[in-house]
This record gives sequence, structure tokens and C-alpha cells, in this order.
Amino acid sequence: MDIRILLTGCLAAGIMLWACSHDRQAEGEVSLEGYWGLTQASINGKSSDRLSSLYFEFVRDSLVHTNILGEDASYPYQQTETEIIQQSVPEIVYSIDQLSDTLLTLTTQIQNADFVLYLGRRSSAMESNQITEN
Repeated sequence: MDIRILLTGCLAAGIMLWACSHDRQAEGEVSLEGYWGLTQASINGKSSDRLSSLYFEFVRDSLVHTNILGEDASYPYQQTETEIIQQSVPEIVYSIDQLSDTLLTLTTQIQNADFVLYLGRRSSAMESNQITEN
């Protein structure tokens, strides 16, 4: 009788572990999807606060909402393992230098200027505004 209880408990634990892991992405794979607010930037190797309100919001249908070109706009994008290609005019190719659950570091060139963008994952635009105001 005790063995049945033990086996039932192990089976239930196994099912719960499988269900939880089934919902996660493949190990080591981090999703770009979500809202990313600028934490730091450099232009041509010099620290800059010119982009302090910069954000990217990547959504499921390969669309990014951003203000990188000066105004809020939405663009289709493609992601490879090492790049994000924003299909705007001009098209912008970002190299993904770092991507984790909380940090995203991108490098790109816009109008012959070299940009390094350090972004943090935020739950919303409102949270990003609260962080930059403090």
C-alpha cells in the first residue's frame, strides 16, 4: 500500500514538472518579446543622454513599436540569432551583443553614427517613465 502512495506521488510530481517545463522555451533561448527601455547609450563611443526616452516594444507578430527615428512608429522586423532587422526607411540592422531575461544590448549605425544601446526589460511604458524620472 505504501508503494502505491509513493508511486502516485512520484507520478503527480513528474506530471507537474513536465507541464511547467513544457511551457518554457528551449533552454538558453530568451524571448525578445516585450517592452525594453533605454538604460544607457553611447554615440560614436561617447556616453549620451540624448536618447533617454528611447524604447522598443517587440510583439508576437514580428512588429516592433519604437521611437528610434524620433517619433513613435511601428515597423515589421526580422530576428536572426545575432541580428534584428527593422524594416523601416531607412532600414536599421541591430547587432544583438547581449540578450538575457532583463538586459538587451544592441549596436547599430544610423546616419554614419555608431550607436550602442543598453536596454532593460520593463513591464510597460509607464514603468519605464517612472524609472527615468527617479
